[in-house]
Amino acid sequence: MKVLLVDLGNTRIKWARLGPRGVGRQKAAAHAGWQAADFSRALFGSAARDALASGIRVVAVSVASEPLRRAFAAAVRAATGRAPLFCTSVKLAGGVRNAYREPWRLGADRWIALVGARALCSPAPALVVDIGTATTLDLLDGRGVHRGGAILPGPALMIESLLRDKQLARLTEAAAGDIVEQTLIAGLVAEM
Repeated sequence: MKVLLVDLGNTRIKWARLGPRGVGRQKAAAHAGWQAADFSRALFGSAARDALASGIRVVAVSVASEPLRRAFAAAVRAATGRAPLFCTSVKLAGGVRNAYREPWRLGADRWIALVGARALCSPAPALVVDIGTATTLDLLDGRGVHRGGAILPGPALMIESLLRDKQLARLTEAAAGDIVEQTLIAGLVAEM
């Protein structure tokens, strides 16, 4: 069976096929205003009609709005004949124990990243950093216990915030971006 892995985020969708040789070439696109037909075109292209015959299974993680999830799911059902499998945060899976008292409160994208980090790094501890619309940091100890994390604005939101200050507004967006990026990286390196 062929598997299509999908990350449906707040502003972008990322996907790749999983085959016998591992994860294939990754693709991404901004999805503002997308409907089911847009998802179908992006994920399945002209092969949308043949996806059903090829037996493809779609496994997704999503933090997107419910209307966007529904449009995505409709496209997958139309192309494959079945609903996508959405990953959710649970108390224990893949050798990882969720630190949240209510496991669903940890974003499914962060949860899947922790499970992936455990598979790649075990038994070493890991710091999982994701920089997108938001910047997330999650600490996983060597026993697979999630020790907590943080959510911060992503670089674009940080730049926007800095540029609101009248004195900083004189900086160009590119210069502010460089400052934020270098500060963020220096801070992460210092924490390691």
